[in-house]
Amino acid sequence: MIISPVLAANPVYIPADQTSSYRVELLQNGSNEYPLESGEIPFWQEVVGTNWTQRSSNPEPYDGDYYFFAGAGATAELRQDVNVSQYTALIDNGNQSFNFSGWVRSWDQSPSDVSRVIIEYLNHDKSYILASTDLGAYNSITSWIQVLHSTLAPSGTRHIRIRLISTRYSGTNNDGYFDGLSLTTSLPVPAAPQNVIVTIDGINVVLSWSPVTSTIDGYPINVSYYNVYASNSPDFVCDYSTLVGASPMSQISFSGWATSEQYKFFKVIAIAAD
Repeated sequence: MIISPVLAANPVYIPADQTSSYRVELLQNGSNEYPLESGEIPFWQEVVGTNWTQRSSNPEPYDGDYYFFAGAGATAELRQDVNVSQYTALIDNGNQSFNFSGWVRSWDQSPSDVSRVIIEYLNHDKSYILASTDLGAYNSITSWIQVLHSTLAPSGTRHIRIRLISTRYSGTNNDGYFDGLSLTTSLPVPAAPQNVIVTIDGINVVLSWSPVTSTIDGYPINVSYYNVYASNSPDFVCDYSTLVGASPMSQISFSGWATSEQYKFFKVIAIAAD
């Protein structure tokens, strides 16, 4: 048989305009769309107030069908803690950034109630706040306002806490609203595996390569596993139809391929640990 390795630099699910990283959503139920569970908002913890719920009109949601509404009460706080310990090596090397985006609005009254988002970077047991950012107090009554925050996580960060604080200044309801919340990070793209070698071992085809230890930008990285793709043509696309195996090691064997395959071209792609 004729066999040949063909190197592929980036995972196939990376958008064409993101050659060095791709974004991963970390926040769950960021638009309050999940059905309530026993009257509670899934994935979020009530810290102050017990009336947090979904609201769908007056005003209209920014995203989807619902948004976060604190109900009645002078002050209310809802929070979600996001575990980011899987990025420990990159965080502690000063190479992992996190990006928050959200939308806030208030009810049309004077004085209007206030929405505030605070982001905290916590250590492994959440006993210490390594850094904190207050995105400010907003009371827009005419439109949803976007609030943004992006930063490198301080060394030692293992959790990121998103705090939603609503403060009432008029009426009975606490009308500081939140919607379209997102916390993302960029996972680095591993470099292409090098020194790919194809050998024949009896009736088996064995593929091996040098372990990948860095991104395409040269930063250290932990690789979870390698995807191996194969086709009878050298110009093929890496997708589910050409995926022939995966290995946590820098080697893989295909039983019987030495006698059953006439032509075979391979591509090996490293998949970063997430």
